[in-house]
Parts: sequence; C-alpha cells; structure tokens
Amino acid sequence: MSRAPVVVAAPVVVAALVVAVVAALAGGCSFRVNPLVDAAAPGDDLAAASDFAAGDLARAVPDGAVPRGNGFPCDFTGECDSGACVDGYCCESLCDPGDSANRCKACNVPGFEGRCVAALAGTDPHQSCEADPVPTCGKDGLCDGAGGCRKYPAGTACGSSSCSANTLTFAPACDGNGTCQPGGTVGCAPYTCGNATVCATTCTQPNTGCQPPAVCDPNGSCGKRAQGQPCTLAGDCSSGFCANGVCCDSACGTACHSCNIAGKVGVCSPQAAGTQCAAATCQGDSVVAARSCTAAGTCPAGTVSSCSPYSCNSASGACFARPCSTSTQCASGHTCAQGSNKCL
Repeated sequence: MSRAPVVVAAPVVVAALVVAVVAALAGGCSFRVNPLVDAAAPGDDLAAASDFAAGDLARAVPDGAVPRGNGFPCDFTGECDSGACVDGYCCESLCDPGDSANRCKACNVPGFEGRCVAALAGTDPHQSCEADPVPTCGKDGLCDGAGGCRKYPAGTACGSSSCSANTLTFAPACDGNGTCQPGGTVGCAPYTCGNATVCATTCTQPNTGCQPPAVCDPNGSCGKRAQGQPCTLAGDCSSGFCANGVCCDSACGTACHSCNIAGKVGVCSPQAAGTQCAAATCQGDSVVAARSCTAAGTCPAGTVSSCSPYSCNSASGACFARPCSTSTQCASGHTCAQGSNKCL
C-alpha cells in the first residue's frame, strides 16, 4: 500500500514558532529594581518564600494587596492579572521608563505599590536621568519627586573659591533653575589671603598674615574674623557665632539650615528641599519614617507606622519581617511561631 506524501507548510510552521517565541518573551518582560520594603508591616505579612525565585529578597505585602492583584510582590508578568510586573510589584500598567513621560515614575513607591506614580525625590529607580556636568547646573541625575529629572539643587557649588588682594570670592552656586550664580565676596580683614583660595586664619609675629592696623598677638591671632570667614570657635568671629565651619550671622542650629551653603556663606539659610534631616528610627513596635527638609527649611514630623505583629529593628530603623527567628522580633503580645516563622 502506497502512502500519499505529507506536505509540510514550512513557512507557516516557522511563523507560528516565531509568534510563540515572541509571545513567551513578552510574557516574561518586567522592569525590576530592588523594591523598597513597605514600612507598614501589614497584617498579611510577607509573601511566603515559595512565592519568590531562589535567592530573591522577600518583599512586604502592602495592606490590602492580594495575590495577582496590583501591589502584590511578583517576579514575572505571569504572576499578575494586570500583565505587568514592574519594580517587583504587580502594577496597574507597564510604567515603561522608555516612555519619557514615565522616566521618573515607579511602581514600588511606599504607600503606592502597584501604581505608576512619581518616584521619590533624590532617587532614580530606572537610571533614566543622565547627569550633566556640575558647572552647567543642569540635571543632577536624580528625580525631582514630580515625575521629572531635577536640576542641581540651589546651593550646589558650580565652581571654586579664590582669594586675591585680601578679598575672598566665594565659589559660585547653582540657583536650582539651571544657572550658575556668582558667589559673592568678603574681605579677609583682619587677615590677609592665606593662599589662592582661602583667607588666612593664623598669623606669625611680628605681623605676617595680618592687615594693618591689626597686629599678630602671641596666640597667632589677628583678631575677630568677618562673617563668612572660616572658624572653629564662636570666639573667632566678630558676630559671636561659628556655625558649619564659618562665621555666621546666627547660631544656625537647626537640621534644615546651614551657614555654609554655596552662594550664601555666612548667612544661615534653608537647606535644599529633599535634604534628609532625620533617619528612620524606632518608636516601640512602630517605625518613624525618615524625614527630609521642606523648601521652607523645616524638618517635618516623621510618619509613624505600626510594625505589629512584628517589632521594629532599631539597628535599621525598619520593621522586622517574616521569617522571624526569635520572639524578640515580634511586637508585644506576639510570638514567633515555629514552622511558619511568622509572628502570631
């Protein structure tokens, strides 16, 4: 019995294979950066170790997040109903950093896990903000907290100081809007220039280093220094205040003010918004979030979040998380259960 020859539609088979491969690759595509752990230590704790690839860091499950839903930890798009696993969480959209509108957006922002929102100021979750040279005062390589790449903050030195004719010219500084502004000047009196960049702070008798009529005393001092000149003690300054290494117009003792900001040396001025003014700390079984200075120069109160049923790790300022090793990692009234290694 003879058999009819079998004809294989090679082009059709190859095309089908290509489509299958492309689909498989697309199904496994996800943007990943190390996700930030949710400080709220939700009641549903952490996803089980089996939910993660070997060696992967477990991520806290935000309050209310459910498996496969937006905000639930993931490693692959197939683990998410939305079809998008971004920054370690099932996300409402691909949040593609290749799209300029998403350049400074992320899906792992604490409190907004699973949503494509503006990344925190001072971060660059997808390394998409390319830094310009500092002297240009252009982009500094980080996000501005509003979804865009920020410019070098006001007060960033964009040049060097110089000293000549017994006058100190401070380093120019960025204005926060992309312009390098002159830094101003101050006389070195009662001292002379110490070198090409700074005023002198000491003298030698009979009178080297002092501008007449000042004279060098046996302690190597020409007298009180002017505002903006370097100092180590309040007694060095005619203003009576030495702050941040310079003679200042006030004591300038708050976390979000400095007397040594480029362009404003000698004047107590607000630090750039976003400058960290307090690290995360523990308050009993709760964590107090890290804080950053406001544009007004204040350090706001930190958000307090309960770690229960876990406790707060004073060494890191973060909540302990599953797996627990001892009950000391659990909040008051809770214990670390054997087997599940979960605070109950």
